[in-house]
Amino acid sequence: MDLEEQENNTGWRPVFHCLPYNRTTAQNIIMPLGYFYSPFLADAQPVRASPAFCTKCKASISAYSSKNKNTKTWVCAFCSTSNQLTVDIGLQSVEEYVESKTG
Repeated sequence: MDLEEQENNTGWRPVFHCLPYNRTTAQNIIMPLGYFYSPFLADAQPVRASPAFCTKCKASISAYSSKNKNTKTWVCAFCSTSNQLTVDIGLQSVEEYVESKTG
């Protein structure tokens, strides 16, 4: 079972994919060893759509863009232009929404 499949099944993802092989390497690691836990990973359904781009500067929607679900608009984080949201992203985060174009 690969790491991505294991994360999808359990919701747990290790910070490192392998442990340090000697004491010197282990002492030089700055990041602590640990796991990320995503309790709602099994319930997440990705939205299959092209990314939304700003009409003025052509930047894509990001986690730093403010979104208004009532008016279905988002404000570009770079140029502060208000744009229409073409897809209802619901409660999902923008990172789950953005996907490269196919075709």
